[in-house]
Amino acid sequence: MKKLTALALCLVLLTGCTSVFSETAGSQEGVYTIYNLTGEKVLYVSLTDNVNGVVMKLDFDEGGLDNGGSVIMTRSIPQGEDGEHRLTLTFETESGYQGVFPTLSIETVPISLLAEDTVSGATAISFSAPENKGKEKLGVISMNGMFSLECAMPDGYKIESTGADAGSHFSVISSEVEGKPAMYLSIVFNELLADVQRLNDLSAEDLAKIEETFREDDRVEISYTETKHGTKLMVVKETDDGVDYVDFYTIYKGYEIEFVLLKTPFGEEPGFLNDTDIQMAVDFLSDLDFVAAE
Repeated sequence: MKKLTALALCLVLLTGCTSVFSETAGSQEGVYTIYNLTGEKVLYVSLTDNVNGVVMKLDFDEGGLDNGGSVIMTRSIPQGEDGEHRLTLTFETESGYQGVFPTLSIETVPISLLAEDTVSGATAISFSAPENKGKEKLGVISMNGMFSLECAMPDGYKIESTGADAGSHFSVISSEVEGKPAMYLSIVFNELLADVQRLNDLSAEDLAKIEETFREDDRVEISYTETKHGTKLMVVKETDDGVDYVDFYTIYKGYEIEFVLLKTPFGEEPGFLNDTDIQMAVDFLSDLDFVAAE
């Protein structure tokens, strides 16, 4: 298991997590949680700086961002500059519809991309998040702005305990059903990865360096899978006899996210994980949302 998760587990059970995140001085941050409500896949979303013309474009893997999916984009400008009506947001759907909002301010806000036939006037977006059905709030973290962590809890599971501060979060999630694996979610900001949007963006050499951190103390097998939104997951399986856990690792916006499945809680005789357990973990991470706090 990666060291950050092992450390976080000890801290949450004893004293709570320790922050490793600090706000970047000298800049204003715009953080946008963008939801696709167009009814079709979105091929890309871009943010263009109306002052200097710099474009940030997010192209989506696997043919587009699914309807109902969401992403987070951030833009910064020097402290003291006027951020009002600073950006132009543009997106395009698979049918060829292009939506444009030319007067976006530097702020932390949810944005819903709207279908062409629901657009009122020239406004292709709304500043609201869709109703979050069936999801539970895990906690709040800071990522150049405040965000709630929300997830769809698997059947029979509940949050046993949490530890959190500005830049990190840890949850212990357990089931009342005997024999179900315990789950541990750890999210920690890493300044060395601050410019990494997703694990998908790393080179084979960089991935090998991360893999080595899992092999330092344990004998493991490492493979890769994806969430339903195309986000790469590193899958780390323990190979020692008598120990059975699977550690899912990914990166999102500089945050290292680990989700550990253990057949029984630490200190008890472990059982064996199966394919259903593995799929439950992938589904959980697919539905984990970073929602901008209003």
